[in-house]
Amino acid sequence: MTAPISAPMRDKPLDPLVVLDESTAGPFVTGGAVWISEQQIEQVLEAIRMVKSSRGVPENARIHCRTLFAGDARRKSPYRSLTSDEVHDLLADCVSRTLAQGVTWWGSWVDRERYPSQLQLVNGTPFVVGAKHLAGLVCFSVLVCIEHDVGPKYRMAYDADRTKIDWGLANRMQASHFARTHSNATELPDYRRSLLELADVAAYTLAQSLLADLLPDNRKARRFPALLRLMTMRTSRFVYDPDRREKQQ
Repeated sequence: MTAPISAPMRDKPLDPLVVLDESTAGPFVTGGAVWISEQQIEQVLEAIRMVKSSRGVPENARIHCRTLFAGDARRKSPYRSLTSDEVHDLLADCVSRTLAQGVTWWGSWVDRERYPSQLQLVNGTPFVVGAKHLAGLVCFSVLVCIEHDVGPKYRMAYDADRTKIDWGLANRMQASHFARTHSNATELPDYRRSLLELADVAAYTLAQSLLADLLPDNRKARRFPALLRLMTMRTSRFVYDPDRREKQQ
């Protein structure tokens, strides 16, 4: 006789969801993430819908910061009626509403000018380090910080970048290859894909905030540090320091 199952597998609580994305601004490459408990996902999705509908924007209109803050691109998008100030208000509203649902914002960054321009993997050939290489590294840096502070039990979703880049190996790999093969990687159903828009906001806000610190007169970037503070984002810097072990000994 087969022993009865005490509870269906589908009743097992799902791990929290982490949505992940990357961005660049000036010399900075950033990874941004948002941590959401499974119990709050529907409320977070509703918050995103409300932010859009309250401004007359279709619910399926993607929040993509590079479009929102490029005047010509925005005028060709569903956000065409919004000014730059109104876009900032939209993002702040989105952050405030999702914070109220218990999400947490995370980020990691690297300064390209302080990172080697060429590297070589074991058994590989030298390759030129570009922004897409560093994007993968800082995104993993974000995940390491989340695992350190919150724990390793989470599901990770990301906005796939299928651009093939050279890692000095036999075959080029997708820019997001290492995220795709991460043990916690998951696919979001279509109705939940708007959660990835939050990760775009996280990564873009961190990148622009770093640029604002570097170039205080940059008109586009200077309002983002306030949004970063609103997020109460937990950030870390990714540093290339191959001699660190020797320094510690």
